[in-house]
Amino acid sequence: MTTIKLTLRNIFKNRLSFLIGFTSLIIGFTVSLFIGIYLYNEISYDKFHEKDNIYRVSFSGGFAEMKTDYAFAWAPLGPALKNYFPEITDFVRLYRLQPNTVVKYEETKFLHDGLFYADQNFFDFFSFELISGNPKTVLSKPNSVVITTKISELYFGDQNPIGKIIKASNREFIVTGVVKSPPINSHIKFNFLFSMISMSEDRIGSGPALESWRRVNFYTYFRSLNKESIESIKSNKQAFIDKELFIFKKDWKADIDLIFFPITDIHLKSHLDRELEPNSSTSNLWILFIIALFVFVISCVNFILITTNINITRFKEVYVKKVMGQSKFLLILSYLFEIFIICLLSFLIALLLFYFLLPQYNQMTNSEFTLNYLINWKIIIGIISALLIVGIVPGYFSGKILFNLGIKSSLQTKASFQSSNSSLILIIQFCIAFTLIICSLVFSKQLKYIQNHDLGYDKSNILLVDVNWERNSAKIINEKFNTLSNIKSTCISMSHLAEEPATFIISLIKEGEKTELQTNYNYVNYNFKTTYGLEIIEGRFFSMEFPTDSFGVVVNQSFCKEMGLSNPIGENLTFLNKKYKIIGVSKDFFFCSFRERIEPYIMLLNKRNRDNRLISIKFTDKIKSSDIKELKRMWNNEFSENFFIQNSLEDKLQNRYQNDMILVKLLRYLSFIVIIIALSGLLGQNFLMLRVRRKEIAIRKVLGANFKNLLYILNKKYIILLLLSWIGACIISYFLTNDWLNNFIFTFENKYLYFIIPIIFSILMSFLIISLRTLTYIKENPANTLQNE
Repeated sequence: MTTIKLTLRNIFKNRLSFLIGFTSLIIGFTVSLFIGIYLYNEISYDKFHEKDNIYRVSFSGGFAEMKTDYAFAWAPLGPALKNYFPEITDFVRLYRLQPNTVVKYEETKFLHDGLFYADQNFFDFFSFELISGNPKTVLSKPNSVVITTKISELYFGDQNPIGKIIKASNREFIVTGVVKSPPINSHIKFNFLFSMISMSEDRIGSGPALESWRRVNFYTYFRSLNKESIESIKSNKQAFIDKELFIFKKDWKADIDLIFFPITDIHLKSHLDRELEPNSSTSNLWILFIIALFVFVISCVNFILITTNINITRFKEVYVKKVMGQSKFLLILSYLFEIFIICLLSFLIALLLFYFLLPQYNQMTNSEFTLNYLINWKIIIGIISALLIVGIVPGYFSGKILFNLGIKSSLQTKASFQSSNSSLILIIQFCIAFTLIICSLVFSKQLKYIQNHDLGYDKSNILLVDVNWERNSAKIINEKFNTLSNIKSTCISMSHLAEEPATFIISLIKEGEKTELQTNYNYVNYNFKTTYGLEIIEGRFFSMEFPTDSFGVVVNQSFCKEMGLSNPIGENLTFLNKKYKIIGVSKDFFFCSFRERIEPYIMLLNKRNRDNRLISIKFTDKIKSSDIKELKRMWNNEFSENFFIQNSLEDKLQNRYQNDMILVKLLRYLSFIVIIIALSGLLGQNFLMLRVRRKEIAIRKVLGANFKNLLYILNKKYIILLLLSWIGACIISYFLTNDWLNNFIFTFENKYLYFIIPIIFSILMSFLIISLRTLTYIKENPANTLQNE
């Protein structure tokens, strides 16, 4: 009880300084919890699978410098690999359906993503938890489907879903199993798994689709005997390519290669075209880890320094304990107990904050974390280790210093300890804070810059309406949309300009030599140019006045450059075994990320209903909710069975930089937190310094020092420390921002202006905070301060 009373008395005596250190520790724990679970989730992707040596095989294809790496592969690749390589024990394939697919049960229907066809050994191959059904047979029969628990509750409530019939993609499927929803750290996220054998009747040309080497959108995984086997497979893959993929090498003279990725590396290291979901990167994780570590360290050091400085002022208490015969061990133990209880209390408060802020955090990071995510032995060990370190270090350090103090040296030790340690701590704290602020400002400015940069077309006020499941009637509803008064124009196309287009090989014969190029292509109608505001620099765009345009193409500048065409108009091309003539050249426009150069792109006139995938609507003014309601009404009158699916083109463009925007948000919040911690640490240490120098201030006033002189003497040290911190932050930020900006083709100018903003802000804030507190001591009567001397 005596120890507790002394602790409470000491806290009350130094309540403001203690509150600053205590708050810093709470912030440090809270930030570490949030960043910790995010990092652990990222590095644990796909590690829940019980079976080892699982790899995904994909392919790289193209010509010379135009090679593209794809995440998917050909339908027959899995069986062919297993037959060719004895090291491969098993394989499984996934085929993803279009997003926004309507699934219907009786009168209940919803839009869904995450619909896949899967081989029947899916649940033997992976470790997804099947709740109902036999893992060996649930996907063995045609027209069978396994649904997740979430889907089961949505459609069937408390009823048993087994045997129920649902409809998707104009097919009926019988529910044969229920699987637990995939964990958030799985790169394969599904809602429905249809049996692959259901596709056995699908045809490509005259042959079955599952046996066609021209169908390349299957995600294929295989399992090898051991880790050494994969090296043998890689060394012999060229012989396999020459044997099985000779049709591409012979007919198209294309370079083909196979890519093998361990499933546990896909999320962080695979950045191929057509990934199942946007992947993260190790560089982003290292940035977050270093930031989280810095925040935790400076908050803990802030707490340790303030606590130790406060404890050193308790030298009279220590002397009494030493006179009473208390040993060094018991003295240190008492301080360890005090600090550990404070650390434990701060962690419990941080845990409470974590619980209440988790929904907002999930929304910001597009995650689905719960409090149960902390119930993991690795995370628990990390929490216990942090508590022990933060609790033991200041308690042991301050207890040992106090026990070894002599009466004559006590006052000197108080001042020297604070002076010798606080300067370095402040430099580190503000260096980290400035670095975070500079990086967040530069990153945020770059994202705004590329979003407002000229794309080569007009992105404003364009609404995208999905007509994927009503392709045959797309022209009818497009004409009705065009009757609205505030719509400038509409067009039908296979894809819009904010998504990755389809690619294929195109041939051009010039002066007797055949040149081939893998190019992006899009089927469009006559109004595509007007709707998107494309600029034609040579020739013309498609027009109803020219019936021969059905055999014409419009290409971009990059296409002409890659093909070496100085006079492209009239040149003949071969695409999908058909002859076309170039009728126009458009100015280059961005249809990909600003991290990638503009690739060749061709536009063909849409002649088939199957290429009618979406309608782009250009409004004369900003898109209003009343406009969308009217479009939805017109849609429902025409297509009551299908949902009205609409998105803004600008929203689609922003989705390209989703991970970057999350990083910027985290940096912004963390930089704010770090600057608050740094300023509070500065304030707390300043309080202690003023207490130590209280009599010095009184003596200077007696000797004639005025307010300005005292303010300068007491603040010049901190201004110098802030400048040193800023110089260090500028050096670090220079390399960090350059490395990040080098990923983009275009970057904004005058970035170094954002290096100056933090130091001006922090000096003003620090000067204001310190001066207000210093003013209190300067106004004191010197006689009252020195009366005990």
